[in-house]
Amino acid sequence: YLSLIKDQSIRYGNACLFGLIAIVCDFIFAFLPLKNTFVILLASAVTLILTGLGEYNEYIGHADYFAGVSDNLQNKWTNLCTVYLITLITTVICSFLIILMPRFAAFCTVISLLVLVVVRILKMVYLHDSGAYLKNYGKPIQ
Repeated sequence: YLSLIKDQSIRYGNACLFGLIAIVCDFIFAFLPLKNTFVILLASAVTLILTGLGEYNEYIGHADYFAGVSDNLQNKWTNLCTVYLITLITTVICSFLIILMPRFAAFCTVISLLVLVVVRILKMVYLHDSGAYLKNYGKPIQ
């Protein structure tokens, strides 16, 4: 859906691009004979980081869209982006720590993945709130 509104912000186009690259990398990694645990973790981290860059651009694109129009929505999107990035970085770090400290890293990974689920739910809520705002007050003039 972001490709339909990419003319509103360059961030939406970037989100589409990173999402497509992540899908292509994930597809390629699925067919590679990955036998080394570190290589598997590295491939997963690459896909996770690319997906994260796409999400980052989407959230900041939404925040930019509401800049000067609705401080409440702008702050919601900015804060969600911050939580998402911190959690994503934690997940990537824990993925590599699983080799050195398996129990601690597994616990942290589970917690960070649960936070990512909450972020996804909040994303849907904020998209609903953003749509309701636009429906009630119209599209902001860019």
